[in-house]
Amino acid sequence: AAATRAPPPPSPPLQPRMSMPPPPPADADAPPTRAPEVEAQPSVSDVWPVPRPPNAGAAGSGYEILFQGFNWESHKHNWYETLASQVAELAAVGITAVWLPPMTDSVSPQGYLPRDLYELNSEYGSVQQLKDLIKLMKQHKILAIADIVINHRCASFQGPDGKW
Repeated sequence: AAATRAPPPPSPPLQPRMSMPPPPPADADAPPTRAPEVEAQPSVSDVWPVPRPPNAGAAGSGYEILFQGFNWESHKHNWYETLASQVAELAAVGITAVWLPPMTDSVSPQGYLPRDLYELNSEYGSVQQLKDLIKLMKQHKILAIADIVINHRCASFQGPDGKW
């Protein structure tokens, strides 16, 4: 028969938090006071470095931390160069893989209506910028994961009725 364990002892009661004394009554003639506003500008360097898991090849180790490296508006900027400027910081906080946006020529700027799967110049940047980004990611031991849209296809031109 399996041994039964005794239930854990009850937790100690919560202690009341210290409270601040109430503020003095406001002078009716004094202007309202307000604490100065400070804009927080956290940086990933404020976070301790995270140890990286051993490299297990292209399949990964199972301990990857995946960063989605784009959003629906990323195509509006020179995204490959923007992302490349952040690779060192991503590596410093322990990101081990980055999910890249669909990188093929597409009817939609986001890349989800691909025309030519072999044309890698896209709204996110040029083929060379993509190669430079992936090379930089490799130098920082970050896997590049491609969002490849193969179940959506689109024609290369619109017909007279406006349909692709």
